[in-house]
Amino acid sequence: ALPGGPCQAVIWTTTPWTIPGNQALNLHPEFTYELVQTSRGLLVLAAELRGQALARYGLEGTVIGACQGAALSLVKFRHPFYDREAPVYLGDYVTLDTGTGVVHSAPAYGLEDFESCKRHGMRNEEILTPVQGNGRFAESLPFFGGLNVWKANAAIIEKLREVGSLFASNKITHSYMHCWRHKTPIIYRATSQWFVGMDRKPHEGRTLRDTALSAVEATQFFPDWGQARLHAMIANRPDWCVSRQRNWGVPIPFFLHKETGELHPRTLELLEQVALRVEKEGIDAWFKLDAAELLGQGEHGAGQYEKMRDTLDVWFDSGTTHRTVLRGSHAAGAKWPADLYLEGSDQHRGWFHSSLLTACALDDRAPYDGLLTHGFVVDGQGHKMSKSKGNVIAPQKVSDTLGAEVLRLWVAATDYSGELSISDEILKRVVESYRRIRNTLRFLLANTADFDPAKDMLPVAEWLEIDRYALALTRRLQEQVAADYGRYEFHRVVQALQGFCSEELGAFYLDILKDRLYTTGANSQPRRAAQSALWHILQAFVRLMAPVLSFTAEEIWQVLSKKPEDSVMLATWHALPALEQESALTARWQKIREARAEVSKVLEDLRVAGKIGSSLQAEVEIRAAGQKHDLLASLGDDLRLVLICSKATLVKVGDEAAEGVAAAPSPHAKCPRCWHWREDVGVNAAHPELCGRCDANLHGAGEPRSHA
Repeated sequence: ALPGGPCQAVIWTTTPWTIPGNQALNLHPEFTYELVQTSRGLLVLAAELRGQALARYGLEGTVIGACQGAALSLVKFRHPFYDREAPVYLGDYVTLDTGTGVVHSAPAYGLEDFESCKRHGMRNEEILTPVQGNGRFAESLPFFGGLNVWKANAAIIEKLREVGSLFASNKITHSYMHCWRHKTPIIYRATSQWFVGMDRKPHEGRTLRDTALSAVEATQFFPDWGQARLHAMIANRPDWCVSRQRNWGVPIPFFLHKETGELHPRTLELLEQVALRVEKEGIDAWFKLDAAELLGQGEHGAGQYEKMRDTLDVWFDSGTTHRTVLRGSHAAGAKWPADLYLEGSDQHRGWFHSSLLTACALDDRAPYDGLLTHGFVVDGQGHKMSKSKGNVIAPQKVSDTLGAEVLRLWVAATDYSGELSISDEILKRVVESYRRIRNTLRFLLANTADFDPAKDMLPVAEWLEIDRYALALTRRLQEQVAADYGRYEFHRVVQALQGFCSEELGAFYLDILKDRLYTTGANSQPRRAAQSALWHILQAFVRLMAPVLSFTAEEIWQVLSKKPEDSVMLATWHALPALEQESALTARWQKIREARAEVSKVLEDLRVAGKIGSSLQAEVEIRAAGQKHDLLASLGDDLRLVLICSKATLVKVGDEAAEGVAAAPSPHAKCPRCWHWREDVGVNAAHPELCGRCDANLHGAGEPRSHA
């Protein structure tokens, strides 16, 4: 037979103030628990912790029985100093790290405790909440009424000692929740709140969750991984708690029954009346309002109902801007839904999220057609910026020292889908990029300064072939940049603009064009053709760069438009002239550029070896077979102009194996005007210092050109 006497389940806790709120005990279903006979009566302890526990209590004991925790499910124990029972609930979260293997459960003060008790059928109204909002026990609580929870710890320990239920107490140092702002310890406390139900079906319609998930699928995301992220958050989120217990904020203007907590039967009517007062007097109208002013007395009067003091979740505030702004304060100049919501990647859980839920509740769709999320600024090593680390780079300082354009270019050039790195070294590279773009624009402006499109513009048919090719490249740039803007891929826009300036213009077209611009007659057809192309390139480029380099674009536009009141921001994309067989043209010149690259490498080797000062000092021989030979031969004498050398000889060979490029310094004199080394320098006795083509350009009919 089992011995008689009291049987106690021993618990271990670091929060004695929660014991008045105890409503259950938790045991692990698979742990072995023993019934131990001691001088203090029968104790229930986990088998693995029995020895440690008895030593801690200064007791010896004899095991007289054992069972799995599952066998003790729903066994009831009496509270140590209140006349109520606490049942055993099984929980997998019970551990054997320390204590006794028995955990006391206060559902009002711990999330796991709350969920465990709810799983076992405990109703909200059955949960005991003796701790009030001021951190003190309710005055009505026996033994500890009115005490601050921290000061109550000592009183509760003493009460346990008094009733013979204290086995041991000591002080330990352990981690504990603290307020991030005030750095003071905080407690969990279950309170009644207001929720937006995610899975209720109003009037047999769809649930808010289903509506929101459909809206996510109908929204365009930039970058596209944001869709899966927001979709998962909506799919897995609990009901939305929208009430807060704060002294400030947007109030929830409800009147609740003092005993039942039920809403006033005239709630919708009362909401309208409160709204009218707030519209006239501001938000304080609610806080100053005496309930009797609206409710009067009687059956549903102020004697039975009181004002609710809760405020709305701030995310509900920001999440309804689609209604208060797009359909309210800015309705005249805005559209609903918005084209785009733009914020940091953390807002999938914040503004994007709350805006989606409120709009779906009101309008059955998202308040936006697109969502763009960006990363956050970090230093050059990828570390978060912090004043304590001394790695903060202030935007105003960058703007003041390097100019707003450099700051704008850095922002646009960085792929915002990840973190945005910034450092002095990165900014130096941005400055260099801006300088290259600005120098290109300066060249375009300078070389169209004497060009009046109204009288000097030539039709595309009269342009040289390379000019038409440059126009085709510009059209390709415009199409690419317009598409990148449409996808909000600004870093690709910057890459395209920079690449166009450095590769297409600087390293190719403008490099070749300088000779024609500087050596042919001012009003000659070759020069006007070049200027016609440059004018169109400039018109297109300044518009393409305007969203990024706004100040520079506006500065250029004032030169181009001749009208100070005009703005590039009001201009549409430039209408570039049409070209015949544009695809064939670009394919042809791409092959020419590939051949040119082979020659340029040989010329660079010659320059590095010190045999020539520049490519113009060289004469080139190209051995080419088949289509490659025919392609280069089609350029005629313009081949040397494309290669930027003084002479180019083309030799046809039988196959690709025999192809190659040779270059050597020119044996001829240098023309001081065009810097070409030509055998006809000085052939005209009247102008002995000039080469033949410079003489023709200055004093004759001009040199013939067809391609470059």
